[in-house]
Amino acid sequence: MSNSTLAKKYIPSPETNHWGKRKERIAKIIVHHAAGVISAENLAKLFADPQRGASATYCIGYDGAIVRCLDEGITPGTSGGYEADRDAITIEVSNSASGGQWPVSNASLQSLIKLCADIVKRNGLQNLVKGKNLCWHSMYQATACPGQYLLSKMDYIAAEANKINTPPPVKEESTDVVHTVSAGETLSGIASKYGTDYTVLAEHNKIADPNLIFRGQKIKIPATGTGSTSYTVKSGDSLWTIAEKLLGNGSRYTEIKSLNGLTSDLIHPAQVLKIPR
Repeated sequence: MSNSTLAKKYIPSPETNHWGKRKERIAKIIVHHAAGVISAENLAKLFADPQRGASATYCIGYDGAIVRCLDEGITPGTSGGYEADRDAITIEVSNSASGGQWPVSNASLQSLIKLCADIVKRNGLQNLVKGKNLCWHSMYQATACPGQYLLSKMDYIAAEANKINTPPPVKEESTDVVHTVSAGETLSGIASKYGTDYTVLAEHNKIADPNLIFRGQKIKIPATGTGSTSYTVKSGDSLWTIAEKLLGNGSRYTEIKSLNGLTSDLIHPAQVLKIPR
């Protein structure tokens, strides 16, 4: 069983302060507060005292530093009894001020979020849900811990940790062909050239009136639904003008050249070229 690399120091708690080797699979995180402003190292040293009778898996200081007190394979003694902690990783968080709502610094909060995300990922937990697998001390014992501030942030902590472990989907690059309207062209004629329907082009390009297009207008031809990506060379065409007309950028002529296996820039009328999507 691995431990978090976010903890840069290890200050072990003695056997008198924990429940020994873990017998249950890790299923949740229990958050506590320190009820004071303290560094992670000094907080961990409190749990290193054999007379303390308590421990935590990780400690987070007022500045966001993280210290590990136990291997994750050890059941901590933090939340009032074995039944509470038997399947938990426990985290003690320093406050940024004493009393009141027992606030914590943003640095400590962000470290807590990152640590929760790391624990979830390494231990194969499901997305964090407040009160289900993201828990807090007062759920198991009559106490004000973890304070009003951290308690009010539980939904936020879960959401932000879940974001870390669920990266946004990769946006697919557009495969549209771009056609530049020439004098006399109609949307219907353009659609016919690309093997699609003018209504498809109108919707794809948000054209309110399919009868009104103008010279120089860029029309995107959706790759899905195009029956052909070929182009028949006309008199006066060059690879540059074809790329500019169909792909929206003349410098992309090299793509047409490569796709068609051309060894020079010379093309001739009636030659059929493949146009990259």
